[in-house]
Amino acid sequence: MNDNKHYYTELHAKGFKHTDKFSGFDSCCAHFSTRAKVGTITFERAKMDAVDYYWNQQKRGWTDYTVGKTFAQTGHKDVSVMCPSYSEGHRSNPVFEEVSYPVSEKVKDEITFQPPVWGDEWGYLIINGDVWGILKWEGFDDFGGSYETLTVYRKQQKMEVYSLDEGQTFTLEMEDKTSE
Repeated sequence: MNDNKHYYTELHAKGFKHTDKFSGFDSCCAHFSTRAKVGTITFERAKMDAVDYYWNQQKRGWTDYTVGKTFAQTGHKDVSVMCPSYSEGHRSNPVFEEVSYPVSEKVKDEITFQPPVWGDEWGYLIINGDVWGILKWEGFDDFGGSYETLTVYRKQQKMEVYSLDEGQTFTLEMEDKTSE
């Protein structure tokens, strides 16, 4: 028996390349199937493989993208005889509902941590809808306080993200606590 569940994740174009030809639609659905539970490493691997696959198709016309919501197939809905797909042999359409995500928690500055998909990576940060890979994660302890600096990357960009609570929350700006 096939226990795979069917999902899709929305991808939205952030810009289009200027050409005389069609540059693509505003969004697309990255479909994938897996037996893994939502939020597990295997689920994230299947999801990111689908995102990479569909991004490789869309990058001809898109300059960048954001990852949208994820949906799971919950059943089928019958189509009427008047629907054009009925004459092609399709008697039902899939029904999808938004997935509630137990792993990702929204924190300060709209930054969400995603655990690593592969065993040798640090994981990912989703910053304002954009997926950033973690290149380096360094911790510092000094004068009774500790903080962590994460170097993240996306395409040709790099930046630093900070955590003052051992990776529980993240911020883009380091706050100066000495002036209090």
